[in-house]
Amino acid sequence: MKLLEKTPLRRWGAHKRRAVSTLAAGGLVALSSCGPERSFKVVPVPAWELSGQVFREAPAELSPSDRRAFEQGWRALMLDDLKIASERFERLSQNRRAVPAVESALGYVELRQGNVASAEKRFARALQSEPRSVAALVGLSQTALSAGREELAFERLRALENVSPSNALVARYLPPLRLRLAESKLQEARRLRQARSYREASAKYNEAFTITPEATGLDAEVAEVELMAGEADRAAQYAKRALETEGGNGSLWALYGDSLKAQGQLTPAVEAYAKARTLLPSDAGIQERFAQARAELDRETVPPEYLSIADSERLTREQLAALLAVKLHDALSSAPRRTNVIATDANSSWARDYIQSAVAAGLLDVFPNHTFQPRAYVRKGELALALQAALAAFGSSKTHVIGTSEPDPLMIADVPRDHVTYTAVAQAVTLGLLPVDTMDRFEPLRFVSGQEGVEAVDALSRKVTP
Repeated sequence: MKLLEKTPLRRWGAHKRRAVSTLAAGGLVALSSCGPERSFKVVPVPAWELSGQVFREAPAELSPSDRRAFEQGWRALMLDDLKIASERFERLSQNRRAVPAVESALGYVELRQGNVASAEKRFARALQSEPRSVAALVGLSQTALSAGREELAFERLRALENVSPSNALVARYLPPLRLRLAESKLQEARRLRQARSYREASAKYNEAFTITPEATGLDAEVAEVELMAGEADRAAQYAKRALETEGGNGSLWALYGDSLKAQGQLTPAVEAYAKARTLLPSDAGIQERFAQARAELDRETVPPEYLSIADSERLTREQLAALLAVKLHDALSSAPRRTNVIATDANSSWARDYIQSAVAAGLLDVFPNHTFQPRAYVRKGELALALQAALAAFGSSKTHVIGTSEPDPLMIADVPRDHVTYTAVAQAVTLGLLPVDTMDRFEPLRFVSGQEGVEAVDALSRKVTP
């Protein structure tokens, strides 16, 4: 019986002890939830001393009392009293959520504590409301500088420069950043160029130009990379810009020609190669590129009869006129023209315009009866005379001949020195335009083939530069 009476009491006592323990634990939990006071540790910020210039006065849209609170907070922040600054601005933020300046001020508090991510968000929100806010742009630039993100800092400083060109932060950091970043991009571009990673190199060069648009001296190398990367239009732009200061650079003219030719602009490409030949007459590669471009242009612009000249068993006068007019067109453009010579039978020829051009330049003559005889066959001696006439036309223009136009004292077995064609023949042989056989015979009366005519005029075109 006594045992039964005591049991409820014991149970009640246990319940009481547990309740007291629970209350005590709850009290401890409540106390611990308060925690220590918020830490306001000050951390270094790049050019922090310039931040004081951001808010020279409180925002005008605040009430007088809020302006005083803002000024107190900003003064406290500049004195590194982050607790007071935080309290003032947070109170203002609760009352004035739509004021971007308050959001920026809180961003500076976060930045001074080293909370870069929080500061970023604050400044970004301020810019959403006021896209040209100098305070927010300065703060964002400082957050990037604090994080060591130089490319991001450069972008933000340029945005700040657009809004506030004379800003002290821009003056201090933008020039050295521009120099370092441009040099870094340029080094990487050149490394990629050496590795023949042309597309990647092109991207880096263009990043460098974005950083320093006024950079000079890089256009030529960038043009080469752009061409190798398949960007012929950009290559032409860079090459053209480089030629403004390097107009005497034959290799650069050839590069310009390459970029134009890659775009299918054959006429200006041929002109560019012609200038390259003038500056580098002994460069066989440039000579070949000119010839190829000229041939492609000819195929696009000449009649089909012209394209079959090389396959002709015998060269006709109309074919020779076409070869001379087309292949020597650039060199003959500045030569004197005859206007009083008429070929009465030229209109019936497919090469009518070429005949008129060759006759006007004095490369070929009409017969005494004023006929040209377009379909008459050309003998080797007559071809030599036509080449001599072309050289004479070059001598009266600004055209230059590579080598010498004066014949050497040659012994030609079948063309004595007193022969009417000797000078022309000797000149053609000396310049390598027409050959003699193993017996030193020229065969002046032999009809030449279309292929021989093409080779002779091609040989002359390679030796002349306008």
